[in-house]
Amino acid sequence: MKSTKLLLLPGMLSYGVVAQAQQEPLSNKQAEVKTPKIEEALRGFANLRYIVMKRFTPVYYQVADTVGKRPARMVFPSTKVYIREYTAEGFWVDLGNAAGERYYLPAKSVKGLPVHVEI
Repeated sequence: MKSTKLLLLPGMLSYGVVAQAQQEPLSNKQAEVKTPKIEEALRGFANLRYIVMKRFTPVYYQVADTVGKRPARMVFPSTKVYIREYTAEGFWVDLGNAAGERYYLPAKSVKGLPVHVEI
């Protein structure tokens, strides 16, 4: 008889928790799934990412040059522009030349162009 009471003890102790858990209905909210942007998904990859330009586009030495419209170079159509770093409003790019200079490319200049991954 004593062993039967000991077996019922854990059940009686957990009854209050189980009863309280069933009082509140489940919420109808769906879980929000944040889909990563392409920039976040590709960050940290060893493979090079590039954009093929569709029109003449200016690139700048620094972000401040975009205000004064002082382009460093003009990029010709069908040129591969390698993305080195993403910023809030643009990209730091490399034009693939041996000098290894980095230029700033505003995001509005490449809006709608696909980002390719070199394998």
